[in-house]
Amino acid sequence: MLNFSFLDLLFEMFIIALGALVLARQNFISMLIALELLLLTINLSFVYWSLLFLDFLGFLMFIIILTIAAVESVLGLALAVSFFKIQHSVLLVDFFFLKG
Repeated sequence: MLNFSFLDLLFEMFIIALGALVLARQNFISMLIALELLLLTINLSFVYWSLLFLDFLGFLMFIIILTIAAVESVLGLALAVSFFKIQHSVLLVDFFFLKG
C-alpha cells in the first residue's frame, strides 16, 4: 500500500508546475497558469509547515504570496488582452516587437 504524505504531493505539484512552465514557453496564458500553480504549491507548503510548527508566520507568508500572485495574474492577463488586440496572438514569439 502506498503511503504518501502531504509533502510528497506538494513536491509532485511543484515538479509538474515547473515542467509546465518550461514546456509552455510558447504560449503566454499557459505560462501564467503554470506560474500560478507554482505559487499555489509554495503557498500550501507554507501553510503545512505553519500548521506543523504552530507558527503564524506561515499564514502571513501565505497571504502575502497569494496577494502577489493575484496581482501578477491580473497584470499578466491585462497585458495579454491588450497584446491580443494589437497582434491577434498571445504567443511569446510575437512579444519581441515590443522591444524599444
